[in-house]
Amino acid sequence: MKCWSSKYHVIVYLFLLLKLDCNRALSEVPNTKVIAGVRVGLVDNKFIVNPTTKEMEESELDLLLAGTDSAIFMIEVNP
Repeated sequence: MKCWSSKYHVIVYLFLLLKLDCNRALSEVPNTKVIAGVRVGLVDNKFIVNPTTKEMEESELDLLLAGTDSAIFMIEVNP
């Protein structure tokens, strides 16, 4: 899997979380929970949480997940 630089990943990841948080703040749905996000990779049939750039180059999966302790707000999978 082709991988971007680590710095680019962080910028895009933070932008996605900021956009998600802004959308949540502008909605009329009440919220009091913190949103967190995680990237998941798959190398040698093992899931890796927050993989390094090198691990992402070998990964068969590029998944971003954002949510709270009780709900998932966003799932993004890159081919």
